Amino acid sequence: MKKRVFLFEDSQWFAEDARRFLETGGFEVEWAADGNAAYGLMQRAIKGEIPMPDAIITDVNMPAYDIALAIPHMRTHFPGVPVLVQSGSYSDPDMQTFINKLEPDIFMPPNEADFAREVNKQLAKKQAAGELGEKQGPDRFINPDKGKGREQP
Repeated sequence: MKKRVFLFEDSQWFAEDARRFLETGGFEVEWAADGNAAYGLMQRAIKGEIPMPDAIITDVNMPAYDIALAIPHMRTHFPGVPVLVQSGSYSDPDMQTFINKLEPDIFMPPNEADFAREVNKQLAKKQAAGELGEKQGPDRFINPDKGKGREQP
């Protein structure tokens, strides 16, 4: 079964390239081009209307999107799911400080050719740490290593 990635990116050409590289790497991709579409996609997954993501790749700056609210939302509703943040402002020290305070799994430059490799790397890290549980139902993740469930509101 293919791993599923949510890709939040407002640049169509960048998203198309990223999708191509991710799909070539064996991933199924759901793309949202702005904050409204990103939050809508997450809500549909939370409600069980579409499958949960195995990883989320998000841009920092998109219309109708606040990364400072988005990452905590992702952590609450998608526990154990790697969150990869990418930005053209990656080399700006102030941006690095701001994003790292939000504690994504990785903050990286926008190199769509590396996305599949990075997603696999982050999934392997989560699995090794026992943080990547088996998804059961739209609102429940169970970590088989710990034997405890986590209900989502």
